[in-house]
Amino acid sequence: MPMLRCSATTRGELAAHPGARAFFGVQGTPVIGLFLCLAAAGLLALPWGLLFTRGRGRAAFCVPLCILLTAIPPLGVIGMGFAPTFRRCSFPGSKWFGLAFIIIFLSAFRFKPAQSLLSLALCALVFHFQYTQPQVPAGWEAVNTNYGGTGQGEPDLTTEYKTAQTMQTTILESHATVLLFPEHLLTHWNESTDAFWGDTLTALASQHRTVLMGAGIDYA
Repeated sequence: MPMLRCSATTRGELAAHPGARAFFGVQGTPVIGLFLCLAAAGLLALPWGLLFTRGRGRAAFCVPLCILLTAIPPLGVIGMGFAPTFRRCSFPGSKWFGLAFIIIFLSAFRFKPAQSLLSLALCALVFHFQYTQPQVPAGWEAVNTNYGGTGQGEPDLTTEYKTAQTMQTTILESHATVLLFPEHLLTHWNESTDAFWGDTLTALASQHRTVLMGAGIDYA
C-alpha cells in the first residue's frame, strides 16, 4: 500500500480570503476569520478575568490554574496549548522548567510588572543563546517549495497540474525515507488525482517510503 499521508481541508472556491477559504470553504471570508480570532481570544481570556485577584497568596494559586485551564481541552484546543507553545518559543530547550518560569513570572507580574518583564527577557535571552537546534531525523527531508501560493488562491488548473508534476519529480528523485511538503499544495484530492499520482504512489510503496503533504478533500 502506498505510503502517502494527506492532511485534509475543506474545499472552497470563491472565498475572498485564501486562508479563510482553505479552512471554511466558499463561506470563508475575512470577517469570519476575524470573528473567530476575537472569539478565541475572548474565551482564552475568560479564566483570567474570572479568577483575577489582588491578593498575593491567591495569585500564586490562580495563575497556575488559569494556565492549566487554557492548556487543556476545550480551551487548550482553541489556544493550541498556549502555555507550552509560549514556553517553547521563549525558553527553547527548557522543557518543564520553562513552564515553571512562566508561572512564576505571571504570578509576579501583577505586583512587580517592570521587574517581571525584565527578568523574563533576560531568561529568554539566556535560553535562546544556549539553545542548539535539534537535528532532522536520519532519512527525513523537508522540501522548501516556491509554487506561487498553489492551493491558497483561486483555483488554477494549469498551475495545479504543473505543481503536481514538479512534486512527483521531486519525490522520485529524492532518496529520503520520509519527505515532507508544505500544507495544502494539492487543492483537490479525488479519484482522478489518485489515478494521476498512481505511478508515483506505486514507486513509493515498492521503496517503503513516506510522503507527508496537505491536500484538499471535497466532502460534498
